[in-house]
Amino acid sequence: MSLPPAPRPSALHRTGAFCARHPLWVIAVWLLLLAAAFTGRHAVGASYGDEVSLPGSQTDVGADLLERSDPAAGAPNGKVVLHAASGKVSDHGTGVGATLDRLRDLPHVTAVSDLVTSSDGATAYTTVSFDEKLKSLGHAYTDRLDEATAPARDAGIDVAYGGDLHDVVRAPANDIAGEVIGVSAGLVVLLLAFGSVAAAFMPLATALISVGVGMGVIGIVAGTLTFATAAPTLATMIGLGVGVDYALFLITRFRQYLIDGQDPQTAVGRTTAVSGKAVLVAAVTVAVALLSLY
Repeated sequence: MSLPPAPRPSALHRTGAFCARHPLWVIAVWLLLLAAAFTGRHAVGASYGDEVSLPGSQTDVGADLLERSDPAAGAPNGKVVLHAASGKVSDHGTGVGATLDRLRDLPHVTAVSDLVTSSDGATAYTTVSFDEKLKSLGHAYTDRLDEATAPARDAGIDVAYGGDLHDVVRAPANDIAGEVIGVSAGLVVLLLAFGSVAAAFMPLATALISVGVGMGVIGIVAGTLTFATAAPTLATMIGLGVGVDYALFLITRFRQYLIDGQDPQTAVGRTTAVSGKAVLVAAVTVAVALLSLY
């Protein structure tokens, strides 16, 4: 009596086994994908923005009414605050007047309001309106603001920036430093968990390559669609988190199969067939959840 034929391995099993048989080719393909993604991102010129439009909502209707009745009221604006350590701001009229004139001459400035002064006259502020979002002006615009307010400072007036001008004068966050610290901490945890340098580096290496490809693809798509300025940071954080987590899940199962006496190729095939299916379902769920944010 002949035995029934063994069931054909699943597609995930065959994919894992193929990768185990041709590791150099697989690594080369991923590196090519990484290079192609970053090349495409550079060629497209990714741009990000925080403009949000919800047609039909109360906010959108109110903004339309404000735009029709008083366009200047809804324009992006920030405050320049003047403070006299002694006496009143009005005692330094020449320096303050020159500062207001220079603020009006700045690029993208559409209006500078009259000074609003405190009851004791020691503090005053002016509202500066712009023709575009202040965040898009960039941190370099701070130098222009400092040059415009120099006459007030020379007259002994303290100058500070408030409101949305905070987005301009605030130094950009150093995301790279934070990511390096996070990756280093993850490496220490993985070393303690695995007790092997190779096993610890593998989840990080695969996560970094995957995040790199993903960032390149986001940059390419951002050449056509509009993503928020926080999109690259959010993608990096989530990509590193789930990338390391999924890789850790796979490597743990793979090492267990090796301990059970299976050869590496069989262990890889079974790992991708079993744990890989769970990872695929989880990854698709995360992707759908993130798409709902868009």
